Amino acid sequence: MGHIQKPSLSSYWSTDDMMNTPFFHQTMPRDRYVHILRNLHFTNNEEADGDDRLYKVRPVVDELVSNFKTAYIPTQKISTDESLWKFKGRLIFRQYNPSKRARFGIKVYRTCQSTGIASGYTWNFKIYTGQDKSDIPASAQVVMDLNSELLGQGYTLYLDNWYSSPTLFLDLHKQKTNVVGTVRSNRKGYPVDQKTVRLKTGDISYRSTDSGLLSLVWKDKKDVRILSTLHTADIRATGRRDRHGEMRMKPVCVIDYNEGMGGVDKSDQLAASHNSIRKHCKWYKKLFQYLFDLAVINAFLLYKMLRDRKIELLDFRMILIRELIEISTLPNYNTRARRRVGPNPLRLTGQHFPIRAYSSQRCCLCSENRIRRDSSFHCDTCLVTLCIDPCFKEYHSK
Repeated sequence: MGHIQKPSLSSYWSTDDMMNTPFFHQTMPRDRYVHILRNLHFTNNEEADGDDRLYKVRPVVDELVSNFKTAYIPTQKISTDESLWKFKGRLIFRQYNPSKRARFGIKVYRTCQSTGIASGYTWNFKIYTGQDKSDIPASAQVVMDLNSELLGQGYTLYLDNWYSSPTLFLDLHKQKTNVVGTVRSNRKGYPVDQKTVRLKTGDISYRSTDSGLLSLVWKDKKDVRILSTLHTADIRATGRRDRHGEMRMKPVCVIDYNEGMGGVDKSDQLAASHNSIRKHCKWYKKLFQYLFDLAVINAFLLYKMLRDRKIELLDFRMILIRELIEISTLPNYNTRARRRVGPNPLRLTGQHFPIRAYSSQRCCLCSENRIRRDSSFHCDTCLVTLCIDPCFKEYHSK
């Protein structure tokens, strides 16, 4: 359904010639699919922890987090950022963020690989439920929780200005983890003289500490404030020229930040191109579909890395769908044949011949005239049941 967009759920099983897609009704009847979707459930309510707001999908979340960490260990550069999964229904931990395209939705914190073929791989994630209570700021707690197993191993972590603070950067640096990120000027511990510094376009102002923390302000269109435990205040050519033909120069830490901060955005971009999201009143069903797409994106990135060849996400999803159906033992569904909706537009052209069927069904022309009459003949081209006389002739001539 992520590849073929149709106006409603029932239209995927439509037998109308203008909308018919045989794959869906050949795989599973519509009523069976609707029945499964209606009863989709992931935990026993009587045994669930009522204090956990994610108890409806907790088994799925825990299983995916465990598998993501087991399947792959990210390379040196990683980024931690947030995504907003669109949901406009009633939910106690639904968030509003006007800067996001979705605006209303479920906030998810994620740690992703930033560079390489597997750029965008989600190694760990945490769904915000509004229950974060700690002695340290919530932004710092998120970073520590998501990356606790990677600390002390020489990783370089990229953060945006909501997470960054001098205290957090120094704590991570002590645990052998370099950090680079933009920062807000009102953070506690930020240099006072850099809060009101006035610069011309291209100028920089920087401060550093004995412990290895760099605070840099670079004037582009606006002031860009960077904290880093990895860089110095060096400036490097970007390889691009401005409108006057002069080579553009940027601080090395800004160039590195732009390259390393796109892991979460890359994953979101891939998920938005083809997704299985459908409208649901139940939040946990929609959240499950988001998690399902997240797992598919991770599988796609690992497939590219292991195979070491270029493949589009659409092609990978097609391979995945075929393999899932091939390894599944589908039951033999007992379904009654449904006549086509509306007359076949090709009924007045070409050659049509009656074929005897194994069982009798309603004549479609008699049914339209409110006459109850069965026939054992149908047209080999139009695939509709018709009385041999006079309905067969009338259907193909009038």
